[in-house]
Amino acid sequence: MDEEASQYPAWVDRRRSARLLVAKDGVHVKIRGGRRRIRVRDLSADGLRGVWLPGTEGEDLQGRQRLLLPAGSELGIVLRPVTGEDAGLVRASFQIENRDDYGELSHFLAEGFVEQALRWDDLSKAWPEGLGASSRDWVRQTIEHFTLRLGREVRVFAGGTPLPILLRVKELATIAGRQVLVCRLRDGALHGLANCGEMTFGFAGGHSVYMFQSSFWQVEGDEVLLLMPGRLRQTAFRRSRRSAPLGDGVEVWIRHPRFLRHWLRRPLQDVSSRGLSFSIVPRRDLLAVGECLDRVRVKTPWGLVSARGLVRSFSRREGALLCGLELTAFGSDVQAARWERYALQLSHPKLRIGTRASLKDAWQALEASRFVEEITPRLRPRARTRFMDAWRRFADKPELSRYLLLVEAGRPAGIVAASLLYPGTWMPHHFGLDAELRSKSKSVLFALARENLSGLIELLLTIEGMEHCVFFVDANKEWNELLFGKFIRRYSSTARARLDPNEVWKGPVAWPDPYLGTRVQILDPNPSLMGMLRRRLVQSCSALEREALALTPERMMLEDFSRKCQDKGYARKRWIHFAQIRGRPVAALMAEIGPEGLNLFGLFDQVRLVSLRAGAERDHDVVGALLAEARRHYARQGKQEFVFLQKPDQMAAVEGWGVRRVAGGLRFMIHRSALPAWKAYIEDLMLMLESKPSVVLW
Repeated sequence: MDEEASQYPAWVDRRRSARLLVAKDGVHVKIRGGRRRIRVRDLSADGLRGVWLPGTEGEDLQGRQRLLLPAGSELGIVLRPVTGEDAGLVRASFQIENRDDYGELSHFLAEGFVEQALRWDDLSKAWPEGLGASSRDWVRQTIEHFTLRLGREVRVFAGGTPLPILLRVKELATIAGRQVLVCRLRDGALHGLANCGEMTFGFAGGHSVYMFQSSFWQVEGDEVLLLMPGRLRQTAFRRSRRSAPLGDGVEVWIRHPRFLRHWLRRPLQDVSSRGLSFSIVPRRDLLAVGECLDRVRVKTPWGLVSARGLVRSFSRREGALLCGLELTAFGSDVQAARWERYALQLSHPKLRIGTRASLKDAWQALEASRFVEEITPRLRPRARTRFMDAWRRFADKPELSRYLLLVEAGRPAGIVAASLLYPGTWMPHHFGLDAELRSKSKSVLFALARENLSGLIELLLTIEGMEHCVFFVDANKEWNELLFGKFIRRYSSTARARLDPNEVWKGPVAWPDPYLGTRVQILDPNPSLMGMLRRRLVQSCSALEREALALTPERMMLEDFSRKCQDKGYARKRWIHFAQIRGRPVAALMAEIGPEGLNLFGLFDQVRLVSLRAGAERDHDVVGALLAEARRHYARQGKQEFVFLQKPDQMAAVEGWGVRRVAGGLRFMIHRSALPAWKAYIEDLMLMLESKPSVVLW
């Protein structure tokens, strides 16, 4: 395990370890001479901040001092004050004089971080997003699924701090006209809490935490009745599944950040798409939260993985203390791919990362899902050839396109793909499940969908530079309302996820009756017209839409992006033209192209109109003139048809220009930071539906 890692990407320096907030009067610095002079407010493995005690300001802190921890521990430190703090405040770095003292400090910090991590009021600040639900049926069925069917215990919180009390839900009942949770007190004692008013309770979901407000209604011995809450808040979303390694003997090797000749060698406990955990003894291992690790190594079935890491957390599990690492950078793209495959195999054993070698299986999955039947008849004869040609070029270029195969009983049973759409924006597409399998039972459908979608989101979160995802889906399918519509209604932040209606039209590039009138003139872009378009987009589009669809001033023309894509053989381009009537600009055209065959429905080849004057998007001549200009561009690119996206109230102006309505559509946009919330929503929803398909959804 002493093989050196490959060249790493540039590393950004961080503070050497995280700061722990210290309870009042908990930690002090004792100056030479034996008097306590500084009360420490926060403490890390190599620094502190505090305040002078009254009447002691101005003493020399430089040199050997004593750090006093609770329970009487005294540590020898060499203090180096940092100037520049406000009057009365002290900031200093320090070194521990001997290794045993460093072990005591590591133990104190680890226990402190575990305790702080359990504080709900601290955690809630770090989890600003949440999924709310106030439907009585939904609340009841969620509690029933996780506390009764899965046996998750309910924890009690007071003032944001978890109490040493655990409740086991025995049944949901109606007593004296009140819906209640009948619980057994499994651990701890209630004392006077039974007479308190509304309190906070929580239980673990599948990939998140559910919190609710309720009151103790009756307490008799160890039987506790809680009033049924009217609302649940789902939060603390995980980015990816955590899975135990297969078999024994899988180890992580870590070069110690302070003792560079020393390597820690520990059995792996958990693996995720961008992290791992292992058991730790702080007094022996001497690690602190926030420390950067320049060598982390794991031997996977696909070979050695070397990475940089960051100590993210300490937590307790079955009495043991676990250290959670985030893998921040891999030694090479090859090693990143190895870890990706390893984590996916453990967390989603039915999924396979698609390659050029598995394209026949990919097409078989599309046919089995009946995706091919929905392709425009004009394109259907060459669909397979176009698909295979495109994916042969891009399947092994993960920075441009990726796909996952779902394997059931040794054969492909599902597929989902994602491709680069704009700078930092990816478009998931081709979500398909075997029609025969999904028709067997709803439980099978929900199980396959959960695996496919969860794997897709985890894959997206591993893409470097990915900031937004844009989905284009059919508005007439209840399935899409379940996945997207209900999530949007529950999610707390409209700035990070939104769902908009779109009418989807398609038209052939060759059209014998284009607009030939003289009322509308077409103009090429110039700074004045582009400025008008930018101002209109600010007025009519949300910030999320402008960022996700590359409608910001610096990205509008996609020039740099197009050049970079062209260098990789990935055709991606946008043209902008303007319609003018009597010397006045009235509307703008945005026409885009993408790689032929990568998406079977041609979603890369999109046309959109932006009105610069009220009602221009409903003007028949304006729409006809701009569509004629779009057709000229697509003809030069050898395209056969294009997709035209319009708002529902703009349909009349489209008629007669050779385009046909395909369906009512939905455009779902989501920021990277909201993907864990959507993933948790899908995971928990599908788990509930999988075990009880008759569950009332809303």
